[in-house]
Amino acid sequence: MPKRALEVPGWGLRGRPAETWLGRERAVTRALEERWARELALPPGGVIVDAPVKPRMLELDLLVEWRGRVVRLGAAEAEPTLAVLRVADELYDAARCLRVFTVERRRLPEDALRPWLELSLEEARDRLEVAPTEAARGPAEDRS
Repeated sequence: MPKRALEVPGWGLRGRPAETWLGRERAVTRALEERWARELALPPGGVIVDAPVKPRMLELDLLVEWRGRVVRLGAAEAEPTLAVLRVADELYDAARCLRVFTVERRRLPEDALRPWLELSLEEARDRLEVAPTEAARGPAEDRS
């Protein structure tokens, strides 16, 4: 059973360069996992980065009956009425969480993650020696 080694709330990621690639770029995220596995003396595959990316999770898209017709109600039409849409970004940040798991109990200090959060995708690719073509294969959460 994987053990939680580090947890960072979503608001800790907001606005950081890594928010654009961490959890979205499979090859880069996997290379980071392997690097941390080596640093923590774990076997290959011994570190798992769980960085859920669902920025549209609170997006509104409803079919409603209005004046005898069925119409699509999107965020733009509903925002004046539904207060939740005004705070959707804050709710998203509060709900998501970056977690790092290890196959054996280890603690990954937050200091180990902090420099990676400040790297752009290109800088992370360079540091991890991941070719751009490898990094374009899709979200890390699509792992099989």
